[in-house]
Amino acid sequence: MSEEILPERVEYLIELVARRIVDLELEDFAEVILEGTKPFGPFIGETGFLMTYPSMVAFFGQGGHDFANMMGFNYTENADRILERVKELTKEREEARRRERELRGESEGSWLSRLKSFLS
Repeated sequence: MSEEILPERVEYLIELVARRIVDLELEDFAEVILEGTKPFGPFIGETGFLMTYPSMVAFFGQGGHDFANMMGFNYTENADRILERVKELTKEREEARRRERELRGESEGSWLSRLKSFLS
């Protein structure tokens, strides 16, 4: 039923999904959805595969095929890997923002003080 996807391709897809989640700042949403559905991993994965495979292939071609296979038949492990990568990318982004603030000489302060400095 499932064909094997190369490990390099799986890593690429995990990186792609994790970066997209971080770029859209959906870390909390992804964590709630993926963590919340992990206990039902085999059911969610296989049911999701059956329901989304045709549209994934139609819209995304080979990438959709690989992603549907990756999440459909190894949901729990891949959800963990995506969440782990999202956390790493979020930490990198926050570190880059902190370094940028330091270079500009801004203090972290509260959101209210940052709003006040932005508006003035």
